[in-house]
Amino acid sequence: MPATPLVSGRSRWIAIVVLLLLAATLAEFLTGSTFIPDALLHPLGFAQLVGLYGGGVLSVREVTTRWNKRWASILLLGAFFAIMEEGLGARTLVDPTGSREGTLALYSYWLGVNWTTTVGITAFHAVFSVSFPILLLELLFPQTRGKRLVGNLGLFWAILAFGLGATTLALGEPFVPAWPVIAFFVALAIAYIIGAYLVPRDLLSSPTPHPRCPEWMFFAIGAAFVAEVFLIVIGPDLLTAVGIVTFFVASLALFLYLLVRFTGRIQTEMRKIHFALGMVVFLVPIDVIEELNGDVGVLAFTAFALGLLLYLRREWRERGELASSASGTAA
Repeated sequence: MPATPLVSGRSRWIAIVVLLLLAATLAEFLTGSTFIPDALLHPLGFAQLVGLYGGGVLSVREVTTRWNKRWASILLLGAFFAIMEEGLGARTLVDPTGSREGTLALYSYWLGVNWTTTVGITAFHAVFSVSFPILLLELLFPQTRGKRLVGNLGLFWAILAFGLGATTLALGEPFVPAWPVIAFFVALAIAYIIGAYLVPRDLLSSPTPHPRCPEWMFFAIGAAFVAEVFLIVIGPDLLTAVGIVTFFVASLALFLYLLVRFTGRIQTEMRKIHFALGMVVFLVPIDVIEELNGDVGVLAFTAFALGLLLYLRREWRERGELASSASGTAA
């Protein structure tokens, strides 16, 4: 396999910085997992976010680029990211008493694992924490698509930063899961890596060349996906643990089918942008509550995320119109 080309020029360094910052802030700030004032007042804590999320997302992007893979591999390595951060690092997936999920952790705790949390957070990290920043990078810098941002040494430092970020999380957690639980998550993480390497590049490619559904459908799927992740929080009042997991997995399968079936393979950017808009718009009421509860600046950051997506929507719509006009003239 020939070596993947490296992005050249100043845009390479700008793209790296943008990816690191987007990865470190989007999931943590938009969901209120990290209060923005805390991040601003504790630079070392923000540096940990950059190392954990930025290093992790950059590593996923660079590895899949070297393997000549696309979204199926990115999602699988995003699931690996979730296991490393939430399972072996923060212990959210295994701690029945000190978990940030509170009493919800006891709701589906079986054989040392919080199963509803594991399913929901793994999917959320794979899509929102990892795939979303990579998507934004490709929309902002389309010239970087399919090219490396860093060399082998840069990839080494990115992986090291991610590993250190996960390690510092683990060292800060007093709960130590049983060895069989650790072995299970290590095996699961390895399986995700192997799967990401083996899956075909076009596994999630649409069977049709052009999009076949209106843009609002992709917006609705994005909003519904994030809504169902948050449904897990109120799930104990509605369904059994098995019911929640079954419903969530079935919904994910349906969403994935609709996205693959109707996105198309040509000029897919607008559909991807509307999916991302749906995810962020759903979080607006939650961020209003977070702002009122002291997370000062979260609404400003939410406005920034929405503004960025709306800007990209306008830019890519204009590009599509220019391409259509050019093809019509040529015909």
